[in-house]
Amino acid sequence: MNKVKIITFGWITIAAIVGFIFYINISPAPSLVAKAQERLGSYISYSFGPQHCVSAKNKNAEWEITCDAKNSKRSFKYLLTTDKNEPPGYYFTAISKDAKETYKVDLISYLDIRTKLK
Repeated sequence: MNKVKIITFGWITIAAIVGFIFYINISPAPSLVAKAQERLGSYISYSFGPQHCVSAKNKNAEWEITCDAKNSKRSFKYLLTTDKNEPPGYYFTAISKDAKETYKVDLISYLDIRTKLK
């Protein structure tokens, strides 16, 4: 009887650990990241047409936002850096060539976009 309880408890523990790991890896972006992605996508869409933007953590646990144009082959990739001293609490660093060309275009010029990584 004790052996069955121990085995059951072991499986429940393993399932909980696997579920937690799955939740951490699949959990949605924090609200600041989601707001930054929405704003960036809106501004890029104004100048370059409809976009599909996604955010994901890179291997350094930093947030990257990539916006792909729906009607062309352009891909805009940015690193999002949170900084409480920078209103609205973050800034972007252009990673891809297309992204580096956007920092002074139309509405995008109102975003804090840097072109060199620190």
